[in-house]
Amino acid sequence: MSDLNQDLVVITTPYDMVTTEFKSALERRQSNRQALLDWIRKSLIEGTDFGKIHVVGKSRCGLGNKCTNPNHFSKASLFKPGSEKVLGMLGVLPRYPNLSEYERAALQGVELRYIVLHCELLNSAGVVLADGVGARNMSQDQLDINKCLKMAAKSAMIDATLRLGGLSELFTQDIEDGTPPKDDDTGE
Repeated sequence: MSDLNQDLVVITTPYDMVTTEFKSALERRQSNRQALLDWIRKSLIEGTDFGKIHVVGKSRCGLGNKCTNPNHFSKASLFKPGSEKVLGMLGVLPRYPNLSEYERAALQGVELRYIVLHCELLNSAGVVLADGVGARNMSQDQLDINKCLKMAAKSAMIDATLRLGGLSELFTQDIEDGTPPKDDDTGE
């Protein structure tokens, strides 16, 4: 029994792996990530799955989405349909472990001011691969709890998708749901 314990090696981090195995794992993951990025660039549709939002105030540019100045637009924002496509291709499902708490509170008539939902992305074995968070102020949705829950869930799912795929170099999130930043000169 003591001989078995001496041969047992516990790997606590990837840095504890044998160097050749670690290099092989890095190369495999790099190749898989590149395949995912290539698929995203080829398959997601701008305007449906992702898009850029005009963020310059009206006092500086009154053209809005008709503007042609690329400096007036945000980084591409991942939209819900794009997030759903990425998750579907990766074979993972979103789960919202704290959603039922808000459902109970709403049914009990508790006055809610904020919704903060967690989204876990699960593989087919039920293992959590990534998580994300989405928050919403009820006043943003005229105290409509249904809309507020949906918006927080969407935000949490997009956050988790970006984390799972390491997609922050391509996308940001939630710009389409918020108001553009205020113009420093006019406060618009």
